[in-house]
Amino acid sequence: MQHQDSRRTRAVRRSSYVETQRSGSRTGLRALLGGLLPLGVLVLLGGCSSETSIDDPGGGGGGGVVRGDLVLSANVSSSPPANVSILFEATDSQGNPVANLLTEGTIELFEDGQKVSPFESRQRIQPIARQIAFPTLLLLDLSGSIVGSGNLPRLKESAKRFAETLLDPDSPNATAREIAVAFFPGSSNGRGIQLISGFSADLATIQTRIDAVRGAPDTTTNLNEAVLRAFEALDARKTELLADTEVEITEGSLAVFTDGTDRAGTVSEEEVLSAIGATSNRVFTIGLQGEIDADVLRRMGKSGFVLVDDIQDLQTRFTEVANAIRASANRFYAVEYCSPKRGGEHVLTVVARIGASSGSTSANFDANLFRAGCRVPEGALELDGASDARLLDVTHDPLDGSFLVAGSIRGSANWLGSSRAAAGGSDAFLSRVQPPSGNGSAPTEDWTVIPTGSGDAEATCVATDGAGGTWVAGSFAVDLALGAAAITGVAGAGETAWAASLAETTGNPLWMRAFTGAGTHRIVDCARRADQLVVLGEFTGMVELDGKRATSVGGRDGFVAGMDLDTGACAWLSGFGGAGDESCAALAIDSSGLLSVCGGFSGTMTIAQQTLIPVGGQDVFVATWDAAGQPRWSRAIGGSGSETAAALHHGLDGELVALLDFDQDFDLDGTSIVRSGPARDGLLVRLAPASGAPTGHTVLGDANGGFATHATDLAEDGLGNFFVGYLQSSPATPDEAILGFTMILPDGSRQLDYTYSGDTVEGPVRMTVGPLGLDQAALVGPFRRAGTFGPFPLRFEDEVDPNAPLGGINAFMGFVGPRS
Repeated sequence: MQHQDSRRTRAVRRSSYVETQRSGSRTGLRALLGGLLPLGVLVLLGGCSSETSIDDPGGGGGGGVVRGDLVLSANVSSSPPANVSILFEATDSQGNPVANLLTEGTIELFEDGQKVSPFESRQRIQPIARQIAFPTLLLLDLSGSIVGSGNLPRLKESAKRFAETLLDPDSPNATAREIAVAFFPGSSNGRGIQLISGFSADLATIQTRIDAVRGAPDTTTNLNEAVLRAFEALDARKTELLADTEVEITEGSLAVFTDGTDRAGTVSEEEVLSAIGATSNRVFTIGLQGEIDADVLRRMGKSGFVLVDDIQDLQTRFTEVANAIRASANRFYAVEYCSPKRGGEHVLTVVARIGASSGSTSANFDANLFRAGCRVPEGALELDGASDARLLDVTHDPLDGSFLVAGSIRGSANWLGSSRAAAGGSDAFLSRVQPPSGNGSAPTEDWTVIPTGSGDAEATCVATDGAGGTWVAGSFAVDLALGAAAITGVAGAGETAWAASLAETTGNPLWMRAFTGAGTHRIVDCARRADQLVVLGEFTGMVELDGKRATSVGGRDGFVAGMDLDTGACAWLSGFGGAGDESCAALAIDSSGLLSVCGGFSGTMTIAQQTLIPVGGQDVFVATWDAAGQPRWSRAIGGSGSETAAALHHGLDGELVALLDFDQDFDLDGTSIVRSGPARDGLLVRLAPASGAPTGHTVLGDANGGFATHATDLAEDGLGNFFVGYLQSSPATPDEAILGFTMILPDGSRQLDYTYSGDTVEGPVRMTVGPLGLDQAALVGPFRRAGTFGPFPLRFEDEVDPNAPLGGINAFMGFVGPRS
């Protein structure tokens, strides 16, 4: 796979759902809509009338946006293991969007003339728009007839309502739209246009600037030239969007209001009509009865024309046009499915029906690399806000199939259609989410709770017993409250470890406990065993709970503790460390109660009654404790470079599996661990649980060596297949990375390697997989700017100035497998 560092190149080659290990290809919206295997144009013929309208402007009865026959254009791409992706753009014959195919119509797929089952092929059909930007320019005639007639106040109110409708934050795809407002004539000689408000989504500022309008410096109507200058402004803005953000496709819309005909004569009628026909921008015209030439305005408004008989109706007609532009974002559809074909060239036929109308079109696709293992993303949701929003852990609850997520929010954030607010600086965030049930359904929440306090807090881990029990843990400062439960932190510590048990149906606390002890402490991972919640944490000074304590040997040390599931009482607590700083990454528990932990260390440390000495800058440690909390063995993994621990798991076959990444080749008990290229690679190591001796390993890296691979999480299905989550980043742009996961079979071979697009930041990509594998899988991770999770688009809330550094992080949750 050839990686390139260019941000724009990375945006163009964004993946819908592609294999990087074998196919070496990535496709994005621009590539698909721009001509990969074009399916041509599909025109639906039948019961649709040739002209339907809100009101027929030709009838003199008030005017409306003209619509016509449905036209569907589409493109297709294919990639192993057996994924076929299609993007549709549905418009009528006059270019107006059709946004009702999913609700009022059907889309069917045929391969070589045989219908593809929507269930066996795991078809997903979605509207898609967030990687597409829709700048709109509202152009107002402020010539003498408007100002002199006293209609200016009503025009300004109509323009403000237009902006309000277009930017309605509760409407679908609201973040894809922005508006500029201009008037003509724009100069003392009657030429050009003058901006009232530049392109923005800030409704309050736009409306304030509209209120300040007093009239134009010239009384003539220079309509034709104003339209040409408006096209220049729109095209310049589209160029800016493509160059400075992660937007992949732009579409401009021009809405022109006038109460007259062109009087200036600087541009002829033929010139402006020719320019309108040639532009890719959609053009709407609004004409106020009086001196207008309705026929000319109808021809100019190639995307819609509104005739206003009564000035009292002006605001209604402006709103009507704004709604028509707003609908543009909903005319794009993404379809992805798993093909049953294995090898050869095949013919894909797309059939669309709506009402009594239908049509079809066909194209070839290549299945020569197709094989088993295809999965289609089921859905995605975001935790997004103007400041940091993080999801730090996720687990699957087999009792009802739900997923539990933990993290933190700062400021306000959106989650499943509702705004959530932090009371202090950063607050912990917890939610139980039901996944999509299939057939395009959306995920839903059982509950979401936000423990609040006067200082920062986060939930770093979440655990379940598979019978409805839910436990969470993390860190906080000063105080923390959830419902009627409240705890207090260690004075002046900055970080205090906490854990809680939550009610299955409500998320209300059954108990909350805060650790004590002079110094700082935080919990980084947790898991349930028998009748205990086992937590892994880091601390300085001393950490204590219910008289059980550990004292730091020096710097930052680690600790593990067992807490009663029903009360939170501490049964045992064990510390470990050395003179330097140790970091803790993950813990795992097997069916016998054996506890294993992993982390990093850079100086001599003692753990599980053994002394470990690092070879290089930082090595990885793995250690185990028995069911009574007594240390058993520990070992170091690493060489002369820097190794970082990520995750740990006790496999179904009894082996202990450690996940880490490394930047230099090293020796592991006589076996050479060699990177796939010059960059950092991930590493999965299998260890004997009785001794820690290595029994096998798999290197995870970019085969071409261009991207560094940062391993982040590990999960196993009921067949012994491991799934590894990772970030891949370029050394030139280390703060941007591609997230993905790979499946490793029990024999150690690497079968699948999927990536999901979107520029992410350094941070954890956590995943959970149930016994049924990817059909019960979910991922959580950070991202910024725009991206996609399969056909599901992601947006980033914090990027106001595309040239400025981003000030926050957003998080997403993605569901992988189909559900019935």
